[in-house]
Amino acid sequence: MVEPMWAKTNIGINMIAIDGNITEYSNYKEQVNKYIKNGLANGDEPSLIVNKIIKVINAKNPKFRNIIGKMAAVVLFLNNYAYPQFEGAIYKSVKTAK
Repeated sequence: MVEPMWAKTNIGINMIAIDGNITEYSNYKEQVNKYIKNGLANGDEPSLIVNKIIKVINAKNPKFRNIIGKMAAVVLFLNNYAYPQFEGAIYKSVKTAK
């Protein structure tokens, strides 16, 4: 399994919002969209991820988890071992997205 953090792709073009609009969440929803668009715009080049996939395919005994990308190892560590800090960091990143 290859686990990239962010990659510069056009996948965000196909993002669709839910039909309903809950007023109380509109500001947060806008911040999340900014966060995602910023992550995609500033992510790693897709070629880095493709090269990692090729390396895993060609490996004799590949690891099950293959992380790649800026901050990917830190994010996975926090998610697995320090979830409250991980959750706080994500919330802060979303809140300050521009």
